[in-house]
Amino acid sequence: MFRLRRPDLSTINIPLTSLIDIVFLLLIYFLLTSTFVEQDSLDVSLPEVTGTPADDQDHLVVTIDRQGSCYFNDAPISEEELAIELAVRLRSAPQRGVLVRADRRVVYDRVVRIMDLAGRQGARKLLLATDPK
Repeated sequence: MFRLRRPDLSTINIPLTSLIDIVFLLLIYFLLTSTFVEQDSLDVSLPEVTGTPADDQDHLVVTIDRQGSCYFNDAPISEEELAIELAVRLRSAPQRGVLVRADRRVVYDRVVRIMDLAGRQGARKLLLATDPK
């Protein structure tokens, strides 16, 4: 009579080489397809502080460079246009804060004017960007 032999289950071999290849391919795929977000493209030298940074939420970003020029989302903008833009965006999402990124060499009066403008347009939260020391 013909007898079939049962395989010995105690000696199962798993080929790890192919699994390691797949893990490396996935790693390379995720590294190549991921994007790295850079916060700003304008060269602004922020003041330094020793405190802890605030929570990183979705804020409306107003940048003032060392010449005193104003930018909204990295696009140059006048104070009148900024007032309109902030009013529209804060009306649709009043909980959003306005983050003012001002160069450390900007005249204090210019920063206060922009913060006052944002407050008049309905900003409930005003933040000043700084660099950690």
